[in-house]
Amino acid sequence: MANLPEKEEWEEVYQWETSDRALGGPGGVMNKPLLNLANRTAFLKKALEGKASTTPASLNDAGIVKLSNAINSDSNADAATASAVKKAYDLATEKLTKESNLSDLTDVTAALENLRLGAGAPAIGIPFFWPSAAMPNTVMPEWSDMIFLKFNGAAFSAATYPKLALVFPSLILTESRGEFLRVWDDGRGVDNGRSLLSAQSDAIRNITGEIGYIQYVGSTHQSGALSAGGSQNLTNVVAGGQTVAQSIFFSAAGSVPTASENRPRNIAFNLLVRAK
Repeated sequence: MANLPEKEEWEEVYQWETSDRALGGPGGVMNKPLLNLANRTAFLKKALEGKASTTPASLNDAGIVKLSNAINSDSNADAATASAVKKAYDLATEKLTKESNLSDLTDVTAALENLRLGAGAPAIGIPFFWPSAAMPNTVMPEWSDMIFLKFNGAAFSAATYPKLALVFPSLILTESRGEFLRVWDDGRGVDNGRSLLSAQSDAIRNITGEIGYIQYVGSTHQSGALSAGGSQNLTNVVAGGQTVAQSIFFSAAGSVPTASENRPRNIAFNLLVRAK
């Protein structure tokens, strides 16, 4: 049995006619369309062989790509199969699933450190007390790239600290050094007429009193919390029937600690806010 003599040519495929006689062999009409198709195949084969490359593919050049089932390869020439992709996906799903909400972490401490949350993270714009004169970003390594500001009456830029500006639209951190903080009244009626971040001067409740049914001689004398008035006088009668004019003094220092301000017992802290 002989094979068809193929040629590397692109030619039309012959269609049998109803008048054709069924003849085989070389040049036979029965083999003509088959030879046409064989020649086309030979032509395409040659064309593909001329364009085929044996150079491995890279990120920059086309070439032969090798399929791989590996899921831990760092090759830039191998192509991952669907099987490799599925293995990697299944492994990732097994290690950490959304439904677990991070509860399946094997080392929570390491995860927090990787997120730079090992020491917590103060929210931007929330005032907080700090027990050191050194700023937090110089003390806590995890906060080294954060910026903290003091409540010292200074202005700040909204362009530089946009998040802080949302909390303090006045762009000023109220002067709070040496001051006591007071919770906003918010309509309760204990501290009427106050707005948030407003300052209030010192004051005490009024202290009043009276000394009556007394006589005195000479000029009256009063000062401070005491004053003279009314129809009663003070007379101090000494031995021999003489009268001596005297004063009555008042000073809280004889009973309680006093200072140049009204204050409760307290401890000094730095009041800071994270700006960035």
